[in-house]
Amino acid sequence: MRVKIPYLRHDPKTGMLRYRRVFPAELRQYLVDNYRGLTELKVTLKARSIHEPGAMALYDDAAKLYDRLVARARKAAEGQYDELTNERIAFLVDAYRFVELADDETARFDPTVKANGLMIAKVMEDTGFEVPPHRPTARWSQGFRIAHGWALEVYRDLSADGNLEGIVDAWGERAVAFASRRG
Repeated sequence: MRVKIPYLRHDPKTGMLRYRRVFPAELRQYLVDNYRGLTELKVTLKARSIHEPGAMALYDDAAKLYDRLVARARKAAEGQYDELTNERIAFLVDAYRFVELADDETARFDPTVKANGLMIAKVMEDTGFEVPPHRPTARWSQGFRIAHGWALEVYRDLSADGNLEGIVDAWGERAVAFASRRG
């Protein structure tokens, strides 16, 4: 006897099972990935049959992910937000640190980022600023390192002076956008 499992389909090219479920149209604007709205959740189950080891667990994980994404989108649509507790702030700080480190790792292999770093280092040298000695392969990172050092100094001064308005001006938009993406 065959049992039909909802949202489960075979990929026509590979024959692998996929969890495919469409998001409600009214929530799609709140389900954004890489600056484009998601219309459907697609997750491969890495199996050709639901009876293969691990397939059902991946199916359950995909269903839970769908429910979490829809719940977060509903909250955003209704303008509801979680209370900002110390634990939630710590979570957001850790999540932000993780994202920044991942972005930094990705940037190290991006030729555009390297070109921008070289340009910053050249502009600094052209204006008379001494760029510290470095390996030729790391020259591109010197401009970023120095620019980030200056920015950090400004942020430390804002914090030391208790300039909350300056801190909000410097970080407010980015912090709100980051927290909003995480529900």
